[in-house]
Amino acid sequence: MADPQPISMHRALLAGATSAQVAEAAGTSVRIVYEQWKQWADGQRHLLIAGRPGVTQEAYQTIQARFAPAD
Repeated sequence: MADPQPISMHRALLAGATSAQVAEAAGTSVRIVYEQWKQWADGQRHLLIAGRPGVTQEAYQTIQARFAPAD
């Protein structure tokens, strides 16, 4: 995956991929994947689409947990 978009990382992580798998597919480190995803997700959490956030609190917490083992 060349220069992955944060939404692609988000979807892969929600589908069950580990942070290490996403980083390997992206050809980068887990830290970089996390930083890119977090920057994007933080903005999406404040973006309302039809009254709903672009990234729900549940999805955000689920993905944060996927990064926890890499800490």
